[in-house]
Amino acid sequence: MVRKSRLSAGVLFAAVLVAGSAVMPASAQAVTTIDGPIGLGSAEPFAVLAGSTITVASNPTTTVVGDVGLSPGSSLTGDAFLTLTGTQHLADPVAAQAKLDLTTAYNTAASLTPATSGLSDLTGLSLVPGVYSGGALSLSGELTLAGSASSVWVFQAASTFTAGSSALVTLTGGASICNVFWQVGSSATLGAGSQLVGTIMADQSITAVTGAVVEGRLLARTGAVTLDTNTITRPVGCASSGGTVTTSPTITSGAPPEGTVGVAYSHTIESTGTPTVTYALSAGAVPRVSRWIRLPACCRELRRVRGRTASRRPRQTGRARMTPSVIRSSSRCLLRLPLILLTRRASRMARSWLPRVPMWPA
Repeated sequence: MVRKSRLSAGVLFAAVLVAGSAVMPASAQAVTTIDGPIGLGSAEPFAVLAGSTITVASNPTTTVVGDVGLSPGSSLTGDAFLTLTGTQHLADPVAAQAKLDLTTAYNTAASLTPATSGLSDLTGLSLVPGVYSGGALSLSGELTLAGSASSVWVFQAASTFTAGSSALVTLTGGASICNVFWQVGSSATLGAGSQLVGTIMADQSITAVTGAVVEGRLLARTGAVTLDTNTITRPVGCASSGGTVTTSPTITSGAPPEGTVGVAYSHTIESTGTPTVTYALSAGAVPRVSRWIRLPACCRELRRVRGRTASRRPRQTGRARMTPSVIRSSSRCLLRLPLILLTRRASRMARSWLPRVPMWPA
């Protein structure tokens, strides 16, 4: 979102002008964060969701606890070898909406700014809550996630995610399966006997090899999900709505120009960021231009009279608030000023008191 904000000093000085110099924060890369888990929307009840096909190998039974969905494809092969505790949604409106919400969740996870990047093999790591990214992520041993029930982990794989046969994800400290997310740029492969936790969201396909166990979800956005003697258990008690995503503002406009004494000042700031960005002056204040009162020529050096601005152009740099003062004015002018103001007021009052006399034609 582009936000425009105008700083204007009318005819005095904007507070960004300190001794005629303007300073703006340097542009920085925007940081996108989330204050809770990734919201899955209507995809939350699903343990398995695919775009093209779902294939269950003709081996001993694959067990899925949770709903199974497919959209826009409609081919589920090998359902005779599937033990399902949930509902099938094949190319129906429920599956279609779940796919839309999956895309939203996938894009949200991909948009977050990682705290740690450049990862590859996660084996042996003990990670605190945060966002972690890499090119092709892999796990060939144990990964420990240490946190609390409200802690959130998001793993971003730019290409693939591969879990070896000895892969194991362990949660400690009361961490919740609901709050672990794997965003995979292409496809994910879970090796034989691997044990994973969390919601895997792959842009293309997900393959679970013989004996792989997942406490979470297998959600393939456009491709297929292939199962072979697996146990997929959707976590319970997870919220369908997620945290609020915030993107820090990045100023895209240039720095304000320097101000000039006696010249009206105005500058427009443009930036991106969500939610809507507002600005405040960090020092000084933009002065309010008071109503202009006309003074005699000899008194035009008078800067303020009873809080009203006598001149629309500043005489010197400085703060907006000024105390009544006279510069290079004669004593005669000072003596005349009260009389002039009094005379004008009396004239206005007299006009208001005069009776209105009708004018008859001659």
